Amino acid sequence: MKTHITFHLVTLFLAFMAGVAPAEERNARFITLAGHPGAEDMVIAYRMSADGDVVVGEAPTDAVHGEGAVAERRRDGSWTVRRTGFFAVRQSNESPALGVSKNGRVVVGFGSYGNPEVAMPWASFDGGPLTALGLLSGDITGLPFDASTHGQCIVGWGSTGTSDRFGSDAPFRHALLWTQTGATPAMIDPPPAGPVDSTAVAIAQGGRIIVGFAQSARSATNHYLASDARGHEAIVWTRHGHKNYERQFLGALPDHPFYSRAVGISQDGERITGISGVTDDRHAVLWTLAHHRNHLERFEIQDLGTLPGYTASGAEAISADGRVVVGSCSSDVNGDFVAVAFIWDEQHGMRDLAAFLGAHGATISPDLTLVSGNGLSRDGRHISGYAYDLDFNLLAWVAELPRNLGVKLE
Repeated sequence: MKTHITFHLVTLFLAFMAGVAPAEERNARFITLAGHPGAEDMVIAYRMSADGDVVVGEAPTDAVHGEGAVAERRRDGSWTVRRTGFFAVRQSNESPALGVSKNGRVVVGFGSYGNPEVAMPWASFDGGPLTALGLLSGDITGLPFDASTHGQCIVGWGSTGTSDRFGSDAPFRHALLWTQTGATPAMIDPPPAGPVDSTAVAIAQGGRIIVGFAQSARSATNHYLASDARGHEAIVWTRHGHKNYERQFLGALPDHPFYSRAVGISQDGERITGISGVTDDRHAVLWTLAHHRNHLERFEIQDLGTLPGYTASGAEAISADGRVVVGSCSSDVNGDFVAVAFIWDEQHGMRDLAAFLGAHGATISPDLTLVSGNGLSRDGRHISGYAYDLDFNLLAWVAELPRNLGVKLE
């Protein structure tokens, strides 16, 4: 035993001196977060902390959405899943965790609450119980999606749920910013100056920059989705000092239906990812801030395309450094819907995530289909998402790229 340990230490030392990682560190890793005897299951993973150590999503229940679930990486590299619990007074067993702060200590989601039931946004601090976030007077429902680095700012939306407070017949949503637990949130861009329908999805720089989607003059007449009474255009809100947020609509791809949504943003605020188009004509896109000679700054849109054999794609997350994007490609042929996860970087373009991980040493069961990549760490080395097996059971997963790849993604 002593000889074996000595040999292993010498191997590690020589590998370090030669600048070569041991074999186990040169391979990508793939770990499922469900189906392990005696452990809790996470069936859908939504978001990941900046260091890649915390993933949030859902654990299975008898409700449409599951119970909030938080997966945490141990020092030995293994993962453990815990459930968040529910509100004490509830009508259904659901409390999905939708977002996590960059430091992994603040988790946000929504749950059923009260009688009559409402969908109440919640936050959990340092593994504590679900704490209801406030809603605007007249609102009965709301969802939070993201939190700043330390969780001091949380973004999402609220709605009256029946008819809009601004005189519309439809229950429009309004982008909200929470700055402390239980306090009444603030509208990020209130009408009449702001859009009558808006949603905040992601946050950067401690709340100085927020992205999402809203009704614009160009999108208002484009009603492409039967479930969507008004069109949407991706939007970025930026606040300078203590001033109000300034809005900038980001546009959409040409030669596609005018419809776009922003879902993620790099930490410097110069790269934003999302979708443009609808249904089978939907593509993942990347908006990049362009600096011009006359000091004019505007975002330019890039089509990230689709994988061969698929008709649509959608981005779900971007790394904090803006170099890596993950999401899902899909197609629907004769009623058969199929989807696979993708990874994208500037040098290589879009690639099948499962094939990419397998090519770099990760072991993935052939019974699994990686449906979507939904979360990324700061440097793009850690990825989370969900898959389904041959019986179409959902399960969450995490993947880790070897350090020698890093953001090069060779």
